[in-house]
Amino acid sequence: MKNSSFIKTMTLLDSKFRIVQRVIMIGAFAFIIIAITSAATLRYFFRKDLRGLEEFITMAAFWMYFTGAIFATHARKHIGAELFSEFCTSKKINYYVSMFSTVVTILVCLLFTLFGVQMFYWSLTMKAATSVWRIPLVIGHSSILFSFIFMTIYWIYNLVKDRKFHTDLINEADTNG
Repeated sequence: MKNSSFIKTMTLLDSKFRIVQRVIMIGAFAFIIIAITSAATLRYFFRKDLRGLEEFITMAAFWMYFTGAIFATHARKHIGAELFSEFCTSKKINYYVSMFSTVVTILVCLLFTLFGVQMFYWSLTMKAATSVWRIPLVIGHSSILFSFIFMTIYWIYNLVKDRKFHTDLINEADTNG
């Protein structure tokens, strides 16, 4: 019962959060394209330079990239090696291998979340900033922390969802023979 309410809550929150993800990715991508095109046009046709523009582009790229990582985690489109499931015909063994893989992925995400917290804390306490516009590095670094927090949440969500799905599938297979 707890799992189904967790899944329902996550599904509701997820639909709203995916809209935010799309806005961030599309907005950052559009900004990057416009900024690079403008800089190139000004530099090569008008001999003018937009000093420090790359600092803004870098911040947008951080957010675009790491929001894309969250998006890919939800869609399960990260690079993976699913070779084992091609050779193993046992649904039960594939289930346990899949669960093990997901748990390892969650642990790695937690580790990188810890690194993200440390990087965020460092950039916040050191007041690190870019050289031209003095943009606080915490803006870019927060995208790393944000993405690993949400990737961890998505992997936990997938684990709960997969466990329910596979348990139902295995129970059905056991009753059918």
